Formats: sequence, structure tokens, C-alpha cells
Amino acid sequence: MTDERFERIESILQATVVLTQQNREDIAQLTREVRTIAGSLERTNERLNQFITQAESDQQFFRNEVTGIRTEVKRIVEHLFGQSPDQE
Repeated sequence: MTDERFERIESILQATVVLTQQNREDIAQLTREVRTIAGSLERTNERLNQFITQAESDQQFFRNEVTGIRTEVKRIVEHLFGQSPDQE
């Protein structure tokens, strides 16, 4: 092989080393970013579950309140008119 070919091979190898190092750095950066995003997603999921649990609790509370109000209205109507609203 000629010196020119050796120099060309050396140049290619040096470029390969530089690109490999850049790729390693990029992979390390991406790994850090993925971990950050995964942590954010986990926290978001936890908050979403809290909201869902609270919404279910609120829904049950309001359902119970409406049932209680309905029962109380029936009692008042029966008291005032002597009959159940369902009998009309």
C-alpha cells in the first residue's frame, strides 16, 4: 500500500472515532432525556389516578345527595298533599 492510501485509511479511522464518540454522547443525552420523560409520565399518571379516584368519590357523594334530596322531596309532597308524587 502506498502512503497516500494509509493516510486515507487513517483519516477515515479518525473520522470514525469522532463519529463514534459523538454517537456515545448523543446516546447518553437521549438516555438522560428518556429517564426525565419517564419520571414525568409516572408523576402525571399518579396525578391522573388521584383525579380519577377523587372524581369517583365525588360522583358517589352527589349520587347519594340526589337520592337523599329526592327522598326528602317525596316526603314533603306526601306531607303537603297526602300522596306520593309517584301516584299521580
